[in-house]
Amino acid sequence: MPLDSKRAGIHTSPAGLVSLTSGYASRSHYFWAGASYLRHIERDSDRLGSVSTFSLVYGYRPPAWRKDYPKPDLRFFVEATGDITGTSLHNHQPMTDTGGRVALVGPTMLLLYKAYGIEGGVLFPVYQRNRPMQQDERFRFGLNFTYFFWPSRGKGH
Repeated sequence: MPLDSKRAGIHTSPAGLVSLTSGYASRSHYFWAGASYLRHIERDSDRLGSVSTFSLVYGYRPPAWRKDYPKPDLRFFVEATGDITGTSLHNHQPMTDTGGRVALVGPTMLLLYKAYGIEGGVLFPVYQRNRPMQQDERFRFGLNFTYFFWPSRGKGH
């Protein structure tokens, strides 16, 4: 559900999302790939462009950091992601100046300690082809904090 009623003069609406992800994880190496497709419902003769997304990730944990719980667990990743945004409709007419493509690559990291996690990184564009209403990206930065609600794994539990 969108939190705004209009975006760039186009009525917003709920959307459906389908995604698929799979991967491999060991104590030292990680690899996964994913893809998704998002399509908005038409509202008042408008529809935002559909968005297809892909993600590829390789991760590594050096031997010195392969410790068991509750020691800190640090992992490094190289991520590649991309978006293909379709043409939006306004009054049932395609808006030819909307949509575009971008592919980004960059380093990220994940630190886990007890029930806490922090993940972050920066991705830089390696390919962009956007129409006038979609600005080129200089970078994407993400930072996530997590608290895990799992039972204690200490001695005697």
